Amino acid sequence: MSEQYFSVQHCLSVSVIPMEQDFQLPDDATFEAEIPEPFKISNTLVQLDLSNARSLRQISDDIGYLVEVINQQSRKINLLMAHILMQEDNPEYRHLTLSFGGSQITFRSSLPLTTGQRLRLKLFLREEACAVYCYARISHIETDQDRALVTATYELIRNDDRELLIRACSHEQSRQLKERAEKRYQLT
Repeated sequence: MSEQYFSVQHCLSVSVIPMEQDFQLPDDATFEAEIPEPFKISNTLVQLDLSNARSLRQISDDIGYLVEVINQQSRKINLLMAHILMQEDNPEYRHLTLSFGGSQITFRSSLPLTTGQRLRLKLFLREEACAVYCYARISHIETDQDRALVTATYELIRNDDRELLIRACSHEQSRQLKERAEKRYQLT
């Protein structure tokens, strides 16, 4: 996939599992079966939340209290889902991203990685209460003392998961822009 999407600088927890040099990507059915069930559930919940949010916006403001109760219930579920997803985050493989987007991630690593090597990734989008399971290929490595700056481009990812990453990236960019605007306002 050669499509490029914008990336945003942000720290996400990501499990990086290096694959053997001769590793072949699984077919679609095998890939779907590999995805941990909590990932599938969380991503379905995100889709339902989006659908509910659209429906609630169309309802009159007369039921604002009901909308707030529904939003609070959604936040509770999101907190619980984020906790469940973190059980899939193995400390042995944990890295933190420097940036992420709809087509690639960048992270620092002390693992012996090589350009072109495939990785199995589990990206944990805590703010979105979801996670993404995918495969990527290392497209660039910059060495800096004992750690490398690694850029990996997604190679096998579900379309819904790519959309989640794009949406999360957009939300994070909006949050960062709002934060900068508030700082500028405070300085004036």
